Amino acid sequence: MAEALEEYIMRESIKEKEEAAATTPKGSPKSPSKAKDKKKETQGGLRSLMVTSPNLAEAYNGYCKSLKLPADPSVARLLECNHDELESLDLSDLMFTAQGFDVLMEVCQTLPNLQRLSFASTNFKSECVPSLVEMVQEHPSIVALDLSNNAGLGFAAAKLLLPMIKAHRHIIDLNVEGTSMAGPTKELIQKVLDSNRLRTELEGPRPKVKPPASPASSAGGRSPRSNRGMSPNAGDSFGVSLNEFGGESPAQSPTKLAEARDGNMKLMGSVSDQSQKIPKYIGKMKERVTEDEQVMNSIQNAQHKAVSAWNQQYQCAQNSEFTKDDLISQLDLSIDDESLEDLLEFYTLTRQAQYININPALNELLDSKTSRRRRTTIQQDLLKQIEGHGPNMEKLCGFVKTFVELMGQDKSAMAELKQMLEETNGQMMEFKARAARLLQDQKDMMEQEDLRSAETKFEEYLEVEEQIIDVVLFRLSQLLDKGSKQQLLENLEKCDENARKCAEEAKAQNAETKARVDEDIVKLEEKQTVEQKNVKKRGEAFEEAKAVIDTKLEDNLASQEKIWVNLQQSISELEALGKDRTALVNGWVGKVEEHAVANMESDAMIKVSKERVKLLECLKHDCNSCEGILKNLSDFYDRASVLTKQLVNSTSSEGDNLVLEEQRNYLNIFREYYMQLGEWMFKKSKRLEEVDRMIRSCEFQIEFCKETLDPDLPRYRNQLKEMQQRRGEMATKVEALEIRGDEKASMFLPHEQALRKAGEQFDSPLLLMHEHVVESRARVLMQRTQFLNRDKEELVEKEAMQIDELAASAKSARDTGAATLLKGAIPKPPGSSGREAAAPRPAQSVAAPAGF
Repeated sequence: MAEALEEYIMRESIKEKEEAAATTPKGSPKSPSKAKDKKKETQGGLRSLMVTSPNLAEAYNGYCKSLKLPADPSVARLLECNHDELESLDLSDLMFTAQGFDVLMEVCQTLPNLQRLSFASTNFKSECVPSLVEMVQEHPSIVALDLSNNAGLGFAAAKLLLPMIKAHRHIIDLNVEGTSMAGPTKELIQKVLDSNRLRTELEGPRPKVKPPASPASSAGGRSPRSNRGMSPNAGDSFGVSLNEFGGESPAQSPTKLAEARDGNMKLMGSVSDQSQKIPKYIGKMKERVTEDEQVMNSIQNAQHKAVSAWNQQYQCAQNSEFTKDDLISQLDLSIDDESLEDLLEFYTLTRQAQYININPALNELLDSKTSRRRRTTIQQDLLKQIEGHGPNMEKLCGFVKTFVELMGQDKSAMAELKQMLEETNGQMMEFKARAARLLQDQKDMMEQEDLRSAETKFEEYLEVEEQIIDVVLFRLSQLLDKGSKQQLLENLEKCDENARKCAEEAKAQNAETKARVDEDIVKLEEKQTVEQKNVKKRGEAFEEAKAVIDTKLEDNLASQEKIWVNLQQSISELEALGKDRTALVNGWVGKVEEHAVANMESDAMIKVSKERVKLLECLKHDCNSCEGILKNLSDFYDRASVLTKQLVNSTSSEGDNLVLEEQRNYLNIFREYYMQLGEWMFKKSKRLEEVDRMIRSCEFQIEFCKETLDPDLPRYRNQLKEMQQRRGEMATKVEALEIRGDEKASMFLPHEQALRKAGEQFDSPLLLMHEHVVESRARVLMQRTQFLNRDKEELVEKEAMQIDELAASAKSARDTGAATLLKGAIPKPPGSSGREAAAPRPAQSVAAPAGF
């Protein structure tokens, strides 16, 4: 998580710089080049004041005067010294303006030996951070900054400060305590500072390497190559140091790696030089055989010493590339970095096993003497205590709160309920009287055939009835929550079931996490054991190879000494032995390098594995803590359930009687409301059907007018548009009434079931309304059938009879060939003759059924 935070801050810092550069025109006065030129000019004037002024305070006052800014007397008193003498500047508890702070930063830039700056408790703002960062980036000697107790510094300041200390490794102290920065951000800054301190220590003067010891004077009388060919601090040259929780970083700095490589090359060079001198000298010996044998011995001794120095001082000049990702991949660990990040959302890494004792708090919650305010405080403290120590902790703490609320329903609740009923009775009586008046007004307007006003009054009546239902539902909810014995038992049973289910889920998840941790720890420890055995095995093989090479070199030297007795006859053999010796030395050098690299990789793997084990053990500690918490919570749930049931058994049934009475009242109110709503919905829906029929009739009339060339066609079309608009408005109202009815019915059904469960006998309002609608529809259907029968008799049957007569006359005329037998093909209306019979018959209006 620290690595992700660091990457995010660095990315945001770079993004802001790029955006600032993109939005600033090149020729603008705010462009970097213009600002730098202006800063050089002002600093030039400040430096000239430094030379001419007797002390730093005078230069500061003069510089402020040249900029037409007031000088801060407190700052001036702190600067009463020479500019090259000031190493530490404490500006704590002072206040600065933005311009005054910029001037102070320019002054600090000119102090060559300034190392420490303190702005503690100065109400330091994020707007001043860019000036501070710019000064520090250009100052070579600043090592410490104190920005503590400045609440105005938050994440915006961190985005500037973190890149600064990462880029300038000489900064080893940055105090941000008491700021608004988050805990992880502070930890990340401290991590970078620790790295800077380590780098500063490593870049100090390296200890001189001791000269190589002779074989006789090596430690313990052992061979100079007995220490695996490594120097005492060789581990620092190629090892890998891990972060506290599994991150790895190279232990060597680039400077140390370069020094190691240079040392290795010098040692290798001395070995190669001595190996090359032997064949050259032997070549000369072919021409000057009589030359002194001591020269050859001295060369051989020099080579022997060079090999000893190689064995003692060799350092592996490279870093191991082995990382924790390689470890996770090789061992197929079940908890990788992504899984670990998910687990840390509800677990906390702890260095050692701990027992989080929440029993005192839970016992105090169960105590009947504990006040409500104290219980609230305990619950808040309990959540803080267990949060972050396992899954579902917030939910489990919520169930604790529910149990406490169930146990807290005491005798005073009944008095509060009675008072609530008395207060709402007056409100209900007022609503009922208003509903009765509106219903009577609606009936009166219906008798007067003022249907539009009647519809408005009925809608007002429905709204008042719904307000009454809302009051009743409020009363019922209060009675059920605080007074119903049966409801209390149901709530207790539901809470107990959910709490146990949640606790079991948390236990299973915690057990699974713990098993995964144990599995990974076993794999890692086995890997460590294997690598340690490999290191030991390679060490033993290396010692054996070293003994073999020592023996071969000694045999080679003895053979050369023997040959010197008769050098003239054996010069060729001596040359071959010299080449063999050189080959042995070169081969041994390769083995030393190979052995060092293998040990380096093993050491790196062991270190990474140990750190991973350490991290997983920390996680396992919190899993154990979670087990204890879950056990305590389960015990609390058991005891709270028992105490609540005892409380319920000791409670009278007065609350249940009040609930039953209120549900009966709700039944009567809802029955009246639902029957009135159903009647109104039925009328509206039938009216909508009639409008649809009238629209169809109008559409037919329009087509008929086209056939008969009726000039009233535009009038029928206007009527059609008007009816279609009316139909849309009516359909919207009918749909709204259906939604209202369904909502109120769904709210009533649970109480209807409760009444039946209590043994009440009644007809459901939903059933009554349904039967009433069926009866009304049957009555309307009968009326419509009578109307359609009359229409059919007048139009359809009469027309069919006339068509039959015309067809018979046409047939007779065709059969006899006498056209005089044809009758008129155009029907005449009854009671009309001549031209009056030719007039078009006016369209009949469709009468609406009774009751609409």
